[in-house]
Amino acid sequence: MRFDRRRAPDFALVLAAVLIALSMLVWGTLDSLDTHIWYSQETARHLLEALTPHQRDVYRRTEFLDLGFLTVYSLLLLRAGRRVLHRGVGPVVVVLIPGAFDLMETVTILHLLFAQNPGASIPPWLGAVTALKWTSGALVLLLLIGRRVGRSAAPR
Repeated sequence: MRFDRRRAPDFALVLAAVLIALSMLVWGTLDSLDTHIWYSQETARHLLEALTPHQRDVYRRTEFLDLGFLTVYSLLLLRAGRRVLHRGVGPVVVVLIPGAFDLMETVTILHLLFAQNPGASIPPWLGAVTALKWTSGALVLLLLIGRRVGRSAAPR
């Protein structure tokens, strides 16, 4: 089996995603708002206010790693979308929606983690943005898989 050089960027992005995810597991926090499918403003307040200074530092590191992770998976979705979906601006926008919600979530959480009193300024929409990130991510993956399977099954 020969290595297809056109797939090298995909391989590099998958490798980067795995390495960043492992880094987040090893050097980050497992209990973060990012990992919840949805949460209330009160749940977020409770989690952030309970953090010790060291836990806040670890959480910040996790969020900075997440910036890299969301960039990598957004690039992977973009590459997959260009291959599987019809050409044009629409498909590009659709596959970037999960990353846009993730970016909103991550930047907001970082802002809160650098605040003097993070629990006092949690926006009421933060849990909804997290839910939209997970939901849109699942829908985009289903769309890409469905289109790929549909193309594979189509007569040639």
